[in-house]
Amino acid sequence: MPIGAQTLGAVFSMVLREQYAGRRHAAEYLARDANVTPRTARAWLDGVCTPQAHSLINLMRRCEALRQEVDRLVQEGSCRDGS
Repeated sequence: MPIGAQTLGAVFSMVLREQYAGRRHAAEYLARDANVTPRTARAWLDGVCTPQAHSLINLMRRCEALRQEVDRLVQEGSCRDGS
């Protein structure tokens, strides 16, 4: 079943929180790994927005769990435009 943008945001947020939230200064670590500002990273952790393509690729290089989740979504054909 296809998922919308809001659900996709929740999936990304969940994976990123699992990988980074246990760390002190989680947004700063995430920002460094994705090459974005800490404010942007905090928005991802909070599920406010999702990474842009270039940031997602940077982050997938560093975060195996996110890469696996994106691969799973691609294999399932689960992503569609809109919410």
